[in-house]
Formats: sequence, C-alpha cells, structure tokens
Amino acid sequence: MSSMAYNMYLFTRGDGPLKTTHDLFTQAEFFAEQANKMYKTVREFSYEVPGSAEKSELSAILEKIPVHCQQLQVDSVIQETKNLMNEIAKLVTSSFVCATKYEIEFRGGSVPRTVGDGEHRASRESTLWRRTPSIRRTAPPPVAYQH
Repeated sequence: MSSMAYNMYLFTRGDGPLKTTHDLFTQAEFFAEQANKMYKTVREFSYEVPGSAEKSELSAILEKIPVHCQQLQVDSVIQETKNLMNEIAKLVTSSFVCATKYEIEFRGGSVPRTVGDGEHRASRESTLWRRTPSIRRTAPPPVAYQH
C-alpha cells in the first residue's frame, strides 16, 4: 500500500509509473480495496486488544477507514462518469456530423428491423432512420446570367 500511495504522489509531481489520470484513478480504487482488506484484518485484531486507551484510539482510527475508502471509490466513479460523458458528447457530435453530411434524419421510435431475413417493411414510415429525398440532397442548379 505504501508503494501505491507513493506512486500516486509521484503522479502529482508528473513522475512515476502512473501516466494518465485513468491510471491514477485505477490505482486509487485498488488502494481503497486494499485498505478495506486491511480494515477487516485490523478490526478482527482489535477484538483481541483488552479495553484500554490504546484500544479506544485504535477503534477511533479504525472507524474512519471505511469512510475514506468509500470516498476514494466514489471519486473514481465520478471520474469514470466524466470520462463516459465525454465519450457520449463525442458520439453525439460525430452522429450529428454524419446525419448532416449524409442528410439522415432521426425520427425517434423503436429500433429498425432488418430487411434481409425475408420480411419486407410495409412502408418507409416503419424505419427509425431514413435518408432525406434526393431532391433535398442535390445542390441547386447554377444560375445562368443573361446579357
């Protein structure tokens, strides 16, 4: 655990084996898992310690560990959610570019069925995606000037 913590520290200095924020959050999540294991082991150990000031101090420190572990895991989830949202934003942008470039309209509804298995659609209205009419896809004819 000491090595993991040191690697995370080095990351904040721009050094060490962790190269990306994804590496850092993965390391933090694993660190939290190891801390939870340590918590369980020390908790079992604490049952053997006779009632004393030392046991009270041990118990006070011990009860803080799960909170910090949970926070590390939540931070990791937040980062992964942020990463996912960034990818979704890229996906939406890319989809919009394709829809605009190829003039494909999304009309909502259910997922379209394929035509290849012998079934034919009753009409084009049953599809989720459709191409716009070719008239709208063509450029307007050039204007001829008369002298």
